[in-house]
Parts: sequence; C-alpha cells; structure tokens
Amino acid sequence: MGFPEDLGKLALIKVKNESVAAAVEAVVALQVEQASKLEKEPAAEKKKVTVVQWNCEMCTVINQPGASTCHICFTPAPSTAFVDEAAEKATRDAEEKKKKDEAEKLEAAKRLEEEKKA
Repeated sequence: MGFPEDLGKLALIKVKNESVAAAVEAVVALQVEQASKLEKEPAAEKKKVTVVQWNCEMCTVINQPGASTCHICFTPAPSTAFVDEAAEKATRDAEEKKKKDEAEKLEAAKRLEEEKKA
C-alpha cells in the first residue's frame, strides 16, 4: 500500500477488508487524524527538542536529528529521540553545583588539616 504497516492494518480493520480502495481512503483519513493529533500536542510536548538520530519503529530508516517524523513513512519519532532542554539544563546545573560543593568541602578539609599541623 505504501503506507505505514500499522495504519494499513487499522484501515483494513476499519473497513472490514471491504476493498483496497476503501482501505486506502481509510489510511488517508487516519493519517489526517494523526496529523491533527500532533498539532494539538500539549505545550509541554512542544518544548521538547530532537537531539539524536533515531531509527523509525515502523520502517527502520535512520532519521536525522531535528526530525519529528520519519522522512520515509511519516511515523512520529519515539520519545527516546526527544529531550526536554530545560530539565536537562537543570540536571546539569545541579550536578555542577554538587561537584563544586564537594570540591569546596575537600578544600576546607585540607585547610583544617594544615591548620592542625601548624
């Protein structure tokens, strides 16, 4: 059919294997439905940014970073291809602060040790 397998199966179920023409029409309708769902994603989902190459779960093609849908079959990218930049930055900042605090504690411990020796 030239459509993603899952849409083909859903279309055939929807038209109860009536005919290929009916299934094609159903696939097109399902694609339109999926596209409208993508447009209505919550704001939290939209602030996520693609950061890695990803393999399409439907057709296995390797898609480039920045692609939110497969360039061959238009299947949406899996959640593993996205990252919330704000959350990632907060995690990095927390890790850097923790390292800085540990370094300061180590330095303070060294100063105390030197004072005891003096």
